[in-house]
Amino acid sequence: MTTSPARSTAGGVSPFPSPASILDDTILPALTLAQSGVTGIGIPGVEGAINGVLELAMMLSTMKANKEDLAKLEKSLHKLITIDTAGVGANLKQRLDTLSSELKMIDFERKSLAEKSRFQRFLRSKQYKEKIQGIKDSVASHILHFTFYGNISIEKCVEDMASKVQAVGSKMDTVRINEVLSKLKCVPARYNSVNTPDRCMDGTRVDILKDIVTRLSAVPNSAERVVMLSGLAGSGKSTIAKTVAAILAEKHGILAASFFFSRDYTERKEITHLPTTLAMHLADYDVAFRTGLIDLLETDQTGILDAEPHLQFQRMIVEILEKLPPSSKPWAICLDALDECGKDRGQTFLRWLSDSIARIPDYIRFFLTGRPDIPSYLELDTLVSVTHRIVLDNIDIRIVTSDIYRYVEQSLNGANWTTRHHWKIQNHHIQEVTNRASGLFVFAATAVRYVIGGLPQVPPQESLEYLLGGEILTDLHGLYLRIVDEAIPAPAPGDRRSQAVYDRAMKILSTILQLFEPLDSPSLAALLGLDAEVLHGILLPLSAVIHVSHTPGVAIKIIHLSFREFMTSHVCHTNQIYSVAFSPDGKYIVSGSYDGTVRIWDAESGVPLGKPLEGHHDGVTSVSYSPDGKHIVSGSYDCTVCVWDAETGAALHGLLEGHTDVVLSVVFSPDGKLIVSGSGDNTMHVWDAETGAARYKLFERHISQVQFTSSSVTKQHMEKWPATITILAGHTHQVYSVAFSPDGKHIVSGAYDRTIQIWDAESGVPLGEPLEGHTDGVTSVSYSPNGKHIVSGSYDHTVRIWDAKTGAALCGPLEGHTDIVLSVAFSPDGKLIISGSGDHTARVWDAETGATWGGPFEGHTKAVISVAFSPDGKHVISGSNDCTLQIWDADSGAPLGQPLTGHTNGVYSVAFSPDGKHIASGSYDHTVRIWHAESGVAVGEPLEGHTDEVTSVTFSPDGKHIVSGSYDHTVRMWDAATGAALSGPLEGHTDVVNSVAFSPDGKYIVSGSDDYTLRVWDAKTWGAQTRGAQHGPLKGHTTGMHSIAFSPDGRHIVSGSKDHTMQMWDAESGAPLGKPLEGHTGIVYSVAFSLDGQHIVSGSHDHTIRIWDAKTGAALGGPLKGHTEMVNSVAFSPDGRYIVSGSNDHTVRVWDVKTRAAQGVPLEEHTASVHSVAFSPDGKHIISGSSDRTIRVWDVMSVLNQSSVLPGTSAPSGRNLLNVNPIFMHPSAFV
Repeated sequence: MTTSPARSTAGGVSPFPSPASILDDTILPALTLAQSGVTGIGIPGVEGAINGVLELAMMLSTMKANKEDLAKLEKSLHKLITIDTAGVGANLKQRLDTLSSELKMIDFERKSLAEKSRFQRFLRSKQYKEKIQGIKDSVASHILHFTFYGNISIEKCVEDMASKVQAVGSKMDTVRINEVLSKLKCVPARYNSVNTPDRCMDGTRVDILKDIVTRLSAVPNSAERVVMLSGLAGSGKSTIAKTVAAILAEKHGILAASFFFSRDYTERKEITHLPTTLAMHLADYDVAFRTGLIDLLETDQTGILDAEPHLQFQRMIVEILEKLPPSSKPWAICLDALDECGKDRGQTFLRWLSDSIARIPDYIRFFLTGRPDIPSYLELDTLVSVTHRIVLDNIDIRIVTSDIYRYVEQSLNGANWTTRHHWKIQNHHIQEVTNRASGLFVFAATAVRYVIGGLPQVPPQESLEYLLGGEILTDLHGLYLRIVDEAIPAPAPGDRRSQAVYDRAMKILSTILQLFEPLDSPSLAALLGLDAEVLHGILLPLSAVIHVSHTPGVAIKIIHLSFREFMTSHVCHTNQIYSVAFSPDGKYIVSGSYDGTVRIWDAESGVPLGKPLEGHHDGVTSVSYSPDGKHIVSGSYDCTVCVWDAETGAALHGLLEGHTDVVLSVVFSPDGKLIVSGSGDNTMHVWDAETGAARYKLFERHISQVQFTSSSVTKQHMEKWPATITILAGHTHQVYSVAFSPDGKHIVSGAYDRTIQIWDAESGVPLGEPLEGHTDGVTSVSYSPNGKHIVSGSYDHTVRIWDAKTGAALCGPLEGHTDIVLSVAFSPDGKLIISGSGDHTARVWDAETGATWGGPFEGHTKAVISVAFSPDGKHVISGSNDCTLQIWDADSGAPLGQPLTGHTNGVYSVAFSPDGKHIASGSYDHTVRIWHAESGVAVGEPLEGHTDEVTSVTFSPDGKHIVSGSYDHTVRMWDAATGAALSGPLEGHTDVVNSVAFSPDGKYIVSGSDDYTLRVWDAKTWGAQTRGAQHGPLKGHTTGMHSIAFSPDGRHIVSGSKDHTMQMWDAESGAPLGKPLEGHTGIVYSVAFSLDGQHIVSGSHDHTIRIWDAKTGAALGGPLKGHTEMVNSVAFSPDGRYIVSGSNDHTVRVWDVKTRAAQGVPLEEHTASVHSVAFSPDGKHIISGSSDRTIRVWDVMSVLNQSSVLPGTSAPSGRNLLNVNPIFMHPSAFV
């Protein structure tokens, strides 16, 4: 028995062939061969048998092949049907799904064949083979169809991509162009931008519009290249400019560029962005210009985008225009309101145009508008021959009147209020409004707005009758006053509710007036913490002068600049501001001005509080708060000192007489009991801050020096007693500044004789030799808070720091100012010194190293005469010849809010009250003013009493009194709360009183004068019946003293003099201590002690600030340089780390006492000399008083953190806008 072979081996393939392979490889070939062999042999049955067997074998092979094909089809179809479509596009997925569906139908047919029985598959193998081939062909057809349309789609996508790539290339060019042009710093100032004027009403201004348009659209070879339209405020210049621009753009197509200046918008009130904005407009207007501009910007390697505007104007506009092909039609460039362009009111642009007009193609025409003073500049240059002037004021009044009549008639024809009323204005009313407008369209427009949208629920006829009734309105200001009086009625006396309503309304109005940028209703309401509906209700009656809108994004703003000017004209000094000071709590600022008044301001908002303090008969040179903040003292050109009640503004006891020349400096002693004044009579007077009574016991040995003669006797008491306790004589020239040491034991004086002398405050004896070092007169002196140092400022442009004990100059003169240093002061911590200079700046210095702390505080436009730190050291106040005070951030040098305006002349001296809540300022306007340091609002009226400029002011240590020195030769003490003068002036000096200061205990006042002496006054015995006794003058300086300051302990006084030196004095004896502190090369205008008394800072005419060791008198390092003019005022920050300075270079600067470096950039907001600077008591703010008639508040931290000012940005304020809460005085209070 034979065994069958195994089918496979373990783990391998069978070595024997399979039946299928035997069939195909052996049997079929054999049968095919046999068939060919038997065919035709003639043997019956053999051929048929072979053919039959072969047929069966072939059927069996076909069946096998069909099975294999069906298996392959199954695999292929499965792969095609189960293709993963995840992540593919919708179109491709749809096509794949369709293919899958069709293949599934084919696969169903395959399955039906595969499921047939073997017998059927054998018998029908040929038919099944054909069906299987049909299935294959169907699959191939569907795949071919899918592939064909796929290829078409691919080709289409490629074509689309090519087209898109080409489009992207073109778009990339556009993007490149836009990206290049986007680098230009442009502002929305086109004629059709938001917040530009309205157009002229149809039918009005017809002739003048036609004339201007004709001239601007004339043939290019016309000789007239410039059309200048000028007119008074409110005459309709901007409305005409808007209409002309619209006609040129929309009808003639020749307006190439336009720029409408506006003081309401920071970015539109400076010339900074004018060149780049005009370049962008011209690029939009002309392709060739755009190409030239892009080429310049892409190839420029000189930094043209950050260059000065004048260079940008030349490169981006003039040079490109020169290269353009001639044009057959003119291009017009319209610039409106040049008088609102920058501080020079458009002069800069006119100079640019004058320098370039010959190079600019003659088809370029310029249309300019401005106030009447703008065209006068054209007389001086090449523009005169190519300019046609149109003066609105010279146009036939009948034509203007006719236009105004038509405007009023069309505006008040009833169509504007038919939803409310059915009233139409009568012809005689139209004529009356027209007549009262006197040619001013703004009068008519304001009247129309008042009648249409006046008080809610009031019919228009009643509004018109109110407007035209009562006292006849003869000018625009009268109209404004009528509107404000009705919208914000004065509160009833004693009625707290009406007072609160009034205050809220005035706060809203003043906030709108002082915002850097207008805010919409929701933002303004949030700023003021009011409900939007309440805000709207208060503003609605003012809709004639303020654009009022509920719509988010639409700004609430002053409609016409003339209303802003009307409001601000009632709340500012009218002449240079000589002195500024913070109240001790930092909430108020006081300023003294050449206009003879003193003003008090809210330190936060910068708004004057009450009316100016009037009493001086000449400019107020110095102001200061008493340490308790209740009194203000002012000195004046009228040779008197006046003490004011800081709350009421009342002058206490009248003018204090005794000086025989201008009182240049006044200051309270640290305890508020004394006031010291320095005068041009070369003496200092020390006054009793409370009563002025003689201090017999302490000064019996000096009784020969006491002026004790009564002028009259009434009811058995002396009615008038001299209040001087001691006359400190020793200086050989005017005493410009005096100060008590913090302990009240010494007085320091600075004089024009270039020396500083320290005196014993008790005896009036000079302590040691004068401090010499300054090379010109010493203008200002001050003790450091710890009494160890004295700071002085000088005509030699430097500040010096002296050791108060040894008189040695510490760390050399502080150089930086470029003009006389007019005021110096230590910060409350004694680490910083601030100085004010004739270079218009203030500077802060490091009291230890003398290094400049950041850059100068810039903003004043004239000399900074007085500077002071706030009690917390966070702020500095400066007073300037530009008639303004400015509060600065002591750290950053950034101005805080708007300048404090209220003095009518330059601010000579400023001082914080001990609590930092108030600021005192003394001014050329003969007055002392007290200000709320937080808001900048003036407190009460100006303190009046001095008959000449107030040179120096300071607070008593308790803040209850202010002492001031004046050009009227007197020292005056004021009740800081009421502003009342305490008795009469302290008389004794025979020349200008340059500086006054209180002893730290407030018992004494020291004054320095141009009469070469210091005087110490009993501040306690000051009264109506006995105005004090004086101990002899502290003499030592060879010229007048400009500044004096007590050391924090009150034991020493430092004075700065015209003789370029500073002198330390024993405040008790009046004796000079050591030699003069020398180092400055000019007058020492300001001196101040650091709070720890270890250092003194001085500011000088030599443009420098110097820091001195108050103990040794040694200069600490070299001078702090940075100011470009004399340093008028310096002060230490409360922590002694920084110094602030004010200068004639219009700037305020902050300096690091330790590194002696200037901190931040100069504070440049003042437009005149900065006369006085001071830190707030917390050291967070600086105030400055200037000849620009403003006081400014600066944020110290912003100054310290800012190393530079970016082009085109506003002057750094450093203050969050939400902290600004201004309150203006109602204008009726000044009428």
